[in-house]
Amino acid sequence: MLARPYPQANLVAAVLRHSAAYSPYYSKQAWAAKARECSDVSMLNDIPITPKQAVRDDPSSFYASNIPRKEGDVITKFTSGSSGEPMMIKKTQLHFKMNHLENARLKVGWGLARHTRVVRIKSAKERAAGEARKEISANGAQVWTLYGPETNVTADLLAQTAPTMIEGYPSTVHSTLQRCFERSIRLPLRLIRTHGEVIEPEFRDFARNHFDCRIVDHYGAVETGIIAAQCCDCGEYHFADRHLFLEVLKEDGTPAGAGETGKIILTPLYNGAMPLLRYEIGDYVELAKAPSCRSSTISIHRIVGRERNMFKLPNGSRITPLIPARVMSELRVRQFKLIQTAIETVEFHYVPSNECMQLSRETAQNLVDRYLSPALRATPMRVSEIPRERGGKSVMHESKV
Repeated sequence: MLARPYPQANLVAAVLRHSAAYSPYYSKQAWAAKARECSDVSMLNDIPITPKQAVRDDPSSFYASNIPRKEGDVITKFTSGSSGEPMMIKKTQLHFKMNHLENARLKVGWGLARHTRVVRIKSAKERAAGEARKEISANGAQVWTLYGPETNVTADLLAQTAPTMIEGYPSTVHSTLQRCFERSIRLPLRLIRTHGEVIEPEFRDFARNHFDCRIVDHYGAVETGIIAAQCCDCGEYHFADRHLFLEVLKEDGTPAGAGETGKIILTPLYNGAMPLLRYEIGDYVELAKAPSCRSSTISIHRIVGRERNMFKLPNGSRITPLIPARVMSELRVRQFKLIQTAIETVEFHYVPSNECMQLSRETAQNLVDRYLSPALRATPMRVSEIPRERGGKSVMHESKV
């Protein structure tokens, strides 16, 4: 069953017909013959979910053999490659146009254009680590971009530039602001704009309590564009449902209801160069319990992350590890990462705040008992650093089971 009625059913039908006729991957599926003659939104029920691994294994099988001229030129982009080799994604100019419109719609109310001093923190893979670049944006704002920096370097830049807005991965911005706080660097910060990682509640608390600052988080993927963004009024994530058909499905394949968690399934509506139908990007989300905003009738309350960020228990259930950063700070732990290596075993990697600090096995087990499950055995492992993934992202929880 589809998750909900969709007002632009004609767009869905057009995507189905195009995919059935010109996609090497979809044209061979059982539903395609019927769709080439006549299709409607209900036909999505007959289409199998497309796993991300299928696209990763053979991206070229998803490139359309014919692209509507009205969609414009084809542009290629690559995924971050953080969980494997980067995938080459083809997109049309129409896709970028519609994605831009959805971005603009979902940003309304945050007053982004009012910020005249902005610092962006980006991955070092794009340029030399530590390189800083300044430019003037279209609205006259001064924008400094720093690539792959160490936190002290970034803190120095923030002290020099006094930005009112910072953009970057949540983990990078959080660690940088922690360093600023430790060094008593005062900032006129009013907004933090994040993307690319699951954002921890402790980061929001830290930003609010120490910098009197809000966070706006954007959720998207290279393959699909923007998926959802936080609303300035209610704080929930509103769907980008004017350029995507979205489903949230439970483990049994039925639609998730209010307050429930499920896999997010996406069908982009404006990319004839590489159509993706019922595409499973691998993320779990928790839907809001009830509509709390006039801007959207269905929203995401929390982005849980990918399956590998959820731990599996012996009874078959899954949990999302949520050890408060405040608790780890009180134990003098600067960074930490939990890795499930077996169905009953968790490695507790941690970076101490000073050389004298040592996390005992008993303390680590108590934390796991309280915040994860007593069914898991904890092994503390002191490390010098928590490595980031290839694309520069930080993953605090990882299941290898």
